[in-house]
Amino acid sequence: FEILVVDDGSIDRTTELVLALARGDRRIRLLWMNQNFGKGAALRAGLGAAHGRYVLTMDADLSTDLEVLPRVLDELRGGADVVFGDRRHPRSHLCARQPVLREWLGRAFTLLARGCIDPRVRDFTCDLKGYRRRAARSIAARSQINGWAHDAEIAALCAVLRWNRSSVPVAWSHVAGSRVRLGRACVTSLMELLWVAFRRW
Repeated sequence: FEILVVDDGSIDRTTELVLALARGDRRIRLLWMNQNFGKGAALRAGLGAAHGRYVLTMDADLSTDLEVLPRVLDELRGGADVVFGDRRHPRSHLCARQPVLREWLGRAFTLLARGCIDPRVRDFTCDLKGYRRRAARSIAARSQINGWAHDAEIAALCAVLRWNRSSVPVAWSHVAGSRVRLGRACVTSLMELLWVAFRRW
């Protein structure tokens, strides 16, 4: 396996710490971006640079418990092209919930995305995703969304390209300290979601 850390223009010690770990373990790699282009851009860069047969992506704050990783791999080995972590799955466990405003904004985005993209997806924005290599490479080549609606774009690609998509329950915890500006993120996410829906149509 490899661990690929995409540093999308952070201003903390991420690059320094990852490089220090990489000196002692060749399985750890850093992909550094000189500025923050957005979640979608970082994920697209990571998916294009990953070497593995299976690629799993998640946020660096580890809000999703790592115990789910074997189950994601089982789904991919069983034939799924893309696996979504699903916080709304009946067997999922939310250990620490988001603040009320963030949670309701997330629910509103999911409701809009289900109407525009795919009503079968219960959770578009969970950080955990798994991919077969061909799906990862295809998303890296076809994706255009740099921001938070990148997750909806993945679901749209699954539908258009007829990929086999599955979901898995997760244990998930909100981690405080987000630097996301909610007002700006809401506006840009809505615009991106409309663009994804238009492209799918």
